[in-house]
Amino acid sequence: EETASGAVAVLDEQGSSVAFRRLYINGISNSGDGMPSLRYMRLQALLPLIIHRGEPRSALVIGLGTGITAGALLAYDALDRRVVAELLPAVVKAAPNFSGNYGVTNDSRVTLRLVDGRRDLLRRADRYDLITLEPPPPSAAGVVNLYSRDFYALARQRLNPDGLVAQWLPIPTQNDEDTRSLVRSFLDVFPHATLWTTELHEMLLVGSVEPIELDAPAIVERFERPGVRAVLRAV
Repeated sequence: EETASGAVAVLDEQGSSVAFRRLYINGISNSGDGMPSLRYMRLQALLPLIIHRGEPRSALVIGLGTGITAGALLAYDALDRRVVAELLPAVVKAAPNFSGNYGVTNDSRVTLRLVDGRRDLLRRADRYDLITLEPPPPSAAGVVNLYSRDFYALARQRLNPDGLVAQWLPIPTQNDEDTRSLVRSFLDVFPHATLWTTELHEMLLVGSVEPIELDAPAIVERFERPGVRAVLRAV
């Protein structure tokens, strides 16, 4: 679909052994629903919830994409509020074409806002226990502001105490110098940060104003919750 904000396309593709679908926005791949994508996108939502110091009740996903990250939030029953901000209506229309998102765009437990995620944070005073970002890669036009120190400072203002920001960090889409610059911007705002490998070429930055202390018994308990266990075991 051609829109004023960009062209959105869903393509059937054939991998080495399985077929899958991939989302393109303005000709740039925004991932798909193959197993590697399912794995890192589910972790994009669930990993920060599992390691959270408190008991998270609210989460914001910036960038719907294939809907897999937002859909993973449905597995975490303790959440009272799940919000997704997506700029392009055509992306919302495309989401049902992807497997593994649990029909997130039609689930009443999710508040879906057709809005620029950054502007939504500016306009609303809502606070969250988790803000997780999965925008297009930094190389895409007009996206770099979501990887900036200014944006992270804004997101920090919208966190509850012990809140976390989780930033997708793709490795192959920029050179080493640019990657280091992106990480530096994150560290300038979040003095306590961890870096996780969620797939072969995918990383996840998790930042907080407070120290991130990993509580092994709590992590085990959250992994064992039926919804979380089923969603992650599948990948």
